[in-house]
Amino acid sequence: MDLHLGDRAARGPLFSRAIVAALAAMIAIAAPAAAMLTLAEPAAAATCAVRPATSTPIRAIGAGQEPDLAALISTLELERDRTPVAVFEALGASGAPEALEALLDALDEGGLRSLLARARALRELPDFVDRGELEKFAFVGMLDVATQAEERALRLEAVEALGLGGPRGRQYLAIVVDYADDPVVRNRAFDLHAATRDGDSGPWYRELYDPPAKRRMVSPKPEEGEVQQVTDDLRLRAFRALEEELTDDELIDAMTDKLAPIRARALALLAERGHERAVPMATERWARDASSREERLVAAGIFARAGGDEACAELVEMGCRPQTSWDGRLALAEAVAANGSPILINRLYKAFGRGEVAEQLFSLQTLVLTPSDKLVSELRKLLKSDSATLRRETVRVLAERGGEDAFDQLQSAFKRAENLGERAEVLRAMDAAAVDEGAWLEELRELTKDESPEVRGAALEALLRRDPEGNRDLLESALVSSDWSLARIALATLEERRQVADVGLLVDVLPQLSGRGLRETVGLLWRLTGEDFRLRTEIWRKWWDDNRADLTVLDERDSILLEAEARHRADTADTAATFFGVRVDTARVIFVIDTSGSMAEPTSWAADNPVSGSDNRGYGDGRRMDIAKIELKRCLERLEPGSLFNIVSFSDVVRPWSKDLLRGQKAGVDKAFRYVDRLEANGGTNIYGAMKTAFEDVDVDTIFLLSDGEPSAGEIRDPGRIRQEIQRWNDQRRIRIHCIAVGGQLELLRNLAADSGGEYQQVR
Repeated sequence: MDLHLGDRAARGPLFSRAIVAALAAMIAIAAPAAAMLTLAEPAAAATCAVRPATSTPIRAIGAGQEPDLAALISTLELERDRTPVAVFEALGASGAPEALEALLDALDEGGLRSLLARARALRELPDFVDRGELEKFAFVGMLDVATQAEERALRLEAVEALGLGGPRGRQYLAIVVDYADDPVVRNRAFDLHAATRDGDSGPWYRELYDPPAKRRMVSPKPEEGEVQQVTDDLRLRAFRALEEELTDDELIDAMTDKLAPIRARALALLAERGHERAVPMATERWARDASSREERLVAAGIFARAGGDEACAELVEMGCRPQTSWDGRLALAEAVAANGSPILINRLYKAFGRGEVAEQLFSLQTLVLTPSDKLVSELRKLLKSDSATLRRETVRVLAERGGEDAFDQLQSAFKRAENLGERAEVLRAMDAAAVDEGAWLEELRELTKDESPEVRGAALEALLRRDPEGNRDLLESALVSSDWSLARIALATLEERRQVADVGLLVDVLPQLSGRGLRETVGLLWRLTGEDFRLRTEIWRKWWDDNRADLTVLDERDSILLEAEARHRADTADTAATFFGVRVDTARVIFVIDTSGSMAEPTSWAADNPVSGSDNRGYGDGRRMDIAKIELKRCLERLEPGSLFNIVSFSDVVRPWSKDLLRGQKAGVDKAFRYVDRLEANGGTNIYGAMKTAFEDVDVDTIFLLSDGEPSAGEIRDPGRIRQEIQRWNDQRRIRIHCIAVGGQLELLRNLAADSGGEYQQVR
């Protein structure tokens, strides 16, 4: 195999002379950089891939060959994407030059094509670390993929492989952070670097934390292959990595940083060090409304420790105010519980269960953090509260405490509950608090016959989590149930177990399924096996009969790669349906669209910040509302035939287009277009009401939420509460929520996407 750089110039994007120079310095070959590498002509240099230059082929480095090495390499060359994982592992374990050459060749264009096969080859490259000069080729092969692969999932696999490379691997991780253009990949590379940092890392971390002007986040973007600008995420990570080395003066300087998390952490560190300015600065930030939420919450703890009961009493007053956010109330409760005197805590106990809902919530959230067994017996009164929020929080506390008394209280609450959703929620809490395993399993089996589908689902989920084999009859019945909520629980159980026998069970039930149940079951078979026989049940049966004896189920990491490859194929297809660059990979989707007054504001984001996978032509410098309407209509046009969809627009009020999901045929899409055309921007932002409406559809499995502001209208406006409610609704539904934040960062939308496994897209 020829390793000269110029001979590989046809490979894709990234490496510039700057990266070549960085690699040359790391490889530490005695000759000057220009002599070490056979460069392409200057015009082509920026498109070259890199390996350490040498006039000696890899196979000449080292000595010896395992007896079966030739057979392993031949298998890899012949089978390619269908190469068994054991062959990759054996090649890596051999440590032979020929094996490394074969793996690197396989990663080149014309070798392995599937994402999963390339990832398996990558995972073996760390085996060649500490094997003389072979190490260089292995490292640069990993770097090549980490910075050049089209698919993010593969780039992340390469970063993980570099993270296994010890001290030398850290140097290559630093190159990824400096030169890669994917912020997710850069962040992960930095995290791995910091997790195994050495004493020489400090100067580089300081450059990231306080970057020179050329690396600050300003437009225009650097050219491909040039050093990248330092993002806010990287600055924050660098600060956390440096925090023990920073002087008190540097921490005081950090109190004026533009990033609130840095300011908050600097204040906490000054307090931990006992610095004389920590308390005055905390008091000032606690009193100043303009301070960020992070700073005020850190300041609250410092303020409470320094001020004793008088300061804690002020925090109690703040925590009892109805307008205090959910997250803020929890942080204040933590500060009071950690620093309040027994007298103050006893005062809270005496007032327990009295006052407004906000006061009772704060007392509960504070007292649950104190080391007292007295609380559980006091909770009975809250379980009978008229406030659903207070009852739910009490149920959560009892579930965490556990024990017979907590279980008995929850059982009584379950019998009293009239709301079906609340009964299911209490049942899950009972499952967490249960002490007598045998009696509880019997009760759960009875509850799977309950008239409420919510309770049946919660009981089945608890049974299968505790004892799937002992309840295999219920598992099999659920797989073929006409109640999709039960079938979904059964499939989720099998996906978590990932056992060969379960593949056979899935194949067995295929002939009994149709519609969505058949599609979802086949999808799980694909994620477990990597085989793609679609809906052809006879082929699945023959394949299972032929391969069951030697089958190995894919682990979750490999399943994620399969899905990433499928998304990449769809994203690159001309007909892929995308909404602001996020692919619609489902046939049951609801678009939740903000039409509040702020959506009338002008924006030029489409021209300045094109979204990958989205055709931005025609947007001009229009209003946010206009751009959202254009993007939504383009997406609807490209939905797969037979897809079911709905649109929920919201401002102060929520306006669903249809009561249920409708099929995406031409007549339905045309009708939806007319609805979209009539949307106008006015009013507030009722995110809670809009998401509640979307979740009321029993068939939806994916929601796209687009908004440009924090909640300002509706039954619940506190972002922390909204997040908690949606997590509760989605506990069994497992709906994926993709979020598009228009105009700036929206923490609620970022959290909703992260909680549900969705994507978060920010557009300006």
